[in-house]
Amino acid sequence: MDASIIQRAFEALGDRLGTREPIEVLLVGGAAGMLTGVLSASRTTVDCEVMVYVRDDAMGTVELAADAVSEGLGRAKGGGG
Repeated sequence: MDASIIQRAFEALGDRLGTREPIEVLLVGGAAGMLTGVLSASRTTVDCEVMVYVRDDAMGTVELAADAVSEGLGRAKGGGG
């Protein structure tokens, strides 16, 4: 995935999660570097590493929604990479 695909995936994730209480995630690794401009946006990565979920109960909710977004983008389900 390049930065544009990652950006679209996070937008789709936000749409899928809807208007529920906000959930914050700490994204690290290549995806974080590409989205923040530390790494080239044309670089690619195969995953998005999330280190922290702010709302302790959010992990399962986000991962289920992320799997659905991933399938919608034609990618394999997450869960480690």
